[in-house]
Amino acid sequence: DESKYQPVDGIIHRCPGKLLFLPTLNCFGHCRFCFRSEHRVKLLGREKLNAAFKYIQDRTDIREVLLTGGDPLTLPMEDLEEILATLHAIDHVEIIRIGTRALAYAPHVITPELVAMLAKYKPVFMSLSFVHPDEITPYCEDKLNMLADAGIVMLQQGPVLKGINDDSRVLKQMYEKLAKNRVLAYYAVYGIYAPGVRHFIINRKTAKRLFMELENNTS
Repeated sequence: DESKYQPVDGIIHRCPGKLLFLPTLNCFGHCRFCFRSEHRVKLLGREKLNAAFKYIQDRTDIREVLLTGGDPLTLPMEDLEEILATLHAIDHVEIIRIGTRALAYAPHVITPELVAMLAKYKPVFMSLSFVHPDEITPYCEDKLNMLADAGIVMLQQGPVLKGINDDSRVLKQMYEKLAKNRVLAYYAVYGIYAPGVRHFIINRKTAKRLFMELENNTS
């Protein structure tokens, strides 16, 4: 229940030193496994945006802000830049991370103009959430390399889902394809319950077996 960690609209502050900032719940896709899938699409208005910024400004222990949602890349570029510029100007915010599924669902939004804008606010990390190697198309790979060339650090943090990628051979292919395109394996998640997704859930024993099979078999 994320609501108990929500001091102001658009902020989820659960861990010390970092927080989630949700400027939009709009997204490029409708992932069946998404634990925010029942939230209504909304944008933070000016008043709520300012309150979120003030919360971050006042908490000097916050060194990392994860922009998530929804998907921040659904925002108009000028709106996204305003958020990045405001966060970048806060002295104690050292890292800005953007969580997105755009590279899988809508790689066309990764334009030279967007990449140049993101590069102005480095260090910018981009958390991606691929679930299968088939999502990493040649067109997607071009966009990944465009981001990497601009100095955007990309991290993979997708879920392991029963019947989709709960196979070490599939995961190996996906992680190696990502590594070739300069995306670092950051973490994998499993067992996150959301309404209507129990058929995707793997247990701890299966997760351990999968990653033991991967260990020393891929870099």
